[in-house]
Amino acid sequence: MPSEIRVDKVSSTTSPYDPVFSTTGGALSHRNMIINGDMRVAQRGTSATGKTTSGVYVVDRMAIGMDNIGTYTLAQETLTSGGAYNAGFQKAFKIDCTTADASPASGDNLFFQYKLEGQDLGVFRKGTSEARQFTLQFWVKSNKTGTGQVCLFDDNSRAVGKTYTISSADTWEHKTLTFPADTSGAFDDDNSKGLEIEWALDAGSDFQGGTLPASWGSSNNNFRSINDFALADNTANDWAITGIQLEAGSVATPFENRSYGEELAKCQRYCAVFGNGSNGAASWMVSGCANATTSMYCNYRLPVYPRSTPSVTLTGQFIFSDYYAVDHTFTSPTISTQSQSGEIGGRIYITGVSGLTAGRFMGGQNGLGGTGKATFTMEL
Repeated sequence: MPSEIRVDKVSSTTSPYDPVFSTTGGALSHRNMIINGDMRVAQRGTSATGKTTSGVYVVDRMAIGMDNIGTYTLAQETLTSGGAYNAGFQKAFKIDCTTADASPASGDNLFFQYKLEGQDLGVFRKGTSEARQFTLQFWVKSNKTGTGQVCLFDDNSRAVGKTYTISSADTWEHKTLTFPADTSGAFDDDNSKGLEIEWALDAGSDFQGGTLPASWGSSNNNFRSINDFALADNTANDWAITGIQLEAGSVATPFENRSYGEELAKCQRYCAVFGNGSNGAASWMVSGCANATTSMYCNYRLPVYPRSTPSVTLTGQFIFSDYYAVDHTFTSPTISTQSQSGEIGGRIYITGVSGLTAGRFMGGQNGLGGTGKATFTMEL
């Protein structure tokens, strides 16, 4: 019996509750291993300008790897027309070159990246005799045409690559790439990075001297940007992507649409932002206590179980109440230490404030809390 079949239409003459089997040998739901592949969630904001270094800046879970190769605006783009929009996608991730670097040095590089936890990758059966293929699909658009490449990197220093072609400028095009199975190098079953998907956008000669591996083998920098897209060579250049889906097997099934609430909760395992610019900046605070006039301990609770102990950043205005006489307003207080962390919450120590009364209970105001933002980051 074949391990994979494609079903275009299912009809039942008996009961509407007859079982429906997957086209990929797995569940009909949760096929897509990519979180926020339709780019709808952007907790940090919808635009970030002047970016020159690596990070996750706008669309949740979508990272830029960047080293000394121009300056960029990153944005969550709203779609109103085109093939991706007609396929049901209303948002995209876009990178726009604002300062060019037409002659990057040997070690300069620019990549679009997505990273997955090893413990979520069991469906691929990597490292076993029953290993399965990796099928990746996405919509892509650029002002440039030509050949680009995508590589998969595992946590055993192994990698494989594929190319794709953008045929028409400024036109959304759908791409499907199927990468071979790998019977070597099982993913670690933990919360660290097990797999990284990398779209090459530009790089120097250190990343261009090798051969793109058609099958899984030893990882090396020298093939990471062989099909160099040269996005940095002109300020007119941009590149956008949406509809990313990664699934086990050789069949690219229709994009798995999940509710915004489910997608947001999945994103919050890696980043949770409190405060919408108008209120709620301190709503993460469950309780706290001032230990001096200029500092306090604060207990926090996150919306979902975090991947790891978060790093915490407080920016803008925060309002904390002592529930006795005073609401204290501060701007960008400092996280001095992060002394404790539990499964879904923890305690942080805040300094750079004033006017507190030692020993008084402190709390955040859900309906108030200030106009700033608190960002808890647990990215891979």
